[in-house]
Amino acid sequence: MPSSVTILTASHRVEETIQGLQGTLALDTEFHAEARFFPDLMWIQLADEHGHCVLIDGQVQDAVQATIRALNGRDLLLHAGIHDLKILAQHGEVRPKSLFDTQISAGLLGIRYPFGLSNLAQELLGKTLPKTEAMSDWSQRPIQPQQADYACADVSSLHALRHTLTELNTRRESLPLEDCCSAILKEGMRPVEPSEIWKDFRAAATLDERGREILKRSCMWRYATARAENRRERQICSDGSLIDLAKRKPHTLEELNRPRNVPRKLRGALGESLLQCVEEGLSTPQEACPAPVQLVGNEIECELLLSAWSEHLFRTRGLSPRLLMPAALKRTMAKEWAAGKTPQFRQSWRTEIAQEDLNRFTAGHYRIGPSGLTRR
Repeated sequence: MPSSVTILTASHRVEETIQGLQGTLALDTEFHAEARFFPDLMWIQLADEHGHCVLIDGQVQDAVQATIRALNGRDLLLHAGIHDLKILAQHGEVRPKSLFDTQISAGLLGIRYPFGLSNLAQELLGKTLPKTEAMSDWSQRPIQPQQADYACADVSSLHALRHTLTELNTRRESLPLEDCCSAILKEGMRPVEPSEIWKDFRAAATLDERGREILKRSCMWRYATARAENRRERQICSDGSLIDLAKRKPHTLEELNRPRNVPRKLRGALGESLLQCVEEGLSTPQEACPAPVQLVGNEIECELLLSAWSEHLFRTRGLSPRLLMPAALKRTMAKEWAAGKTPQFRQSWRTEIAQEDLNRFTAGHYRIGPSGLTRR
């Protein structure tokens, strides 16, 4: 438990209090995300290296703004911090001096990824964090003592986790953990491009040119609608309904509603909006429709080989394949390799820790056998 806890429900003391916290600041948030496009911030938790914890009311906008100002230029410590940073970004830009994420670091050091905070604390520290308040009502005021204990325990544990992870890294190969964490978190903070959402649908591989255009337009419509109404995208319309629309290409509500399993809500205003996506997609010149994103021919073989190589690095060096080579990056590199080019990492941290080994692999310096890859 922290040595002291300060609860701030107004803005006038926020910046002064945070400035009094010393060294790296551990950061966490409590929020309600159910049925919302934008999660509703409830509390911000900060803890310094000396056990001082501060809870700031996330429902007081001036207090949130003051917190963001006070965090600029500070070293921040998080766990699965992309969620916390995105929530704060709804209220203002956070410009920390540095970022360290215990979940990302655990993934780079071969522990597990993703790994929940309580499980990581149990494995590395032998410490059990309270979890009974995780799904409690954080909108109630004043905050309940058991909620404050839970919030402080979570954020205060991050300093000990960072110390343990840093020691583990030193005993191994000394990865640039801070640089890796900052780069990965910045990647995750890039804004969603609505016109690219359709590419994540596996079923997009079954669509023709106009079907892909219809799916692209309907995904853009769903994203804009969910954002405007502050609802989750799949509450507006399911993925399956959008794929069905792109395959069948109905011209009328009657055609749209012909299958018995079409949701009732698509038979009214939403149906008209989706039919407009179909009409616009069908009227798009074929050469302007999106090209397939799925791999073909020897591109598929190259992707499988890159998957085998990334799994080998996980077994031998502990680097999480999901962090080192996300699906979109692996797809791009497979296309490069199939085209006769040496696949290249374009992010400095990936280049530093893995490009040399990848070059050896693509040059044929590995042998594939029943036990996987081995160096020649």
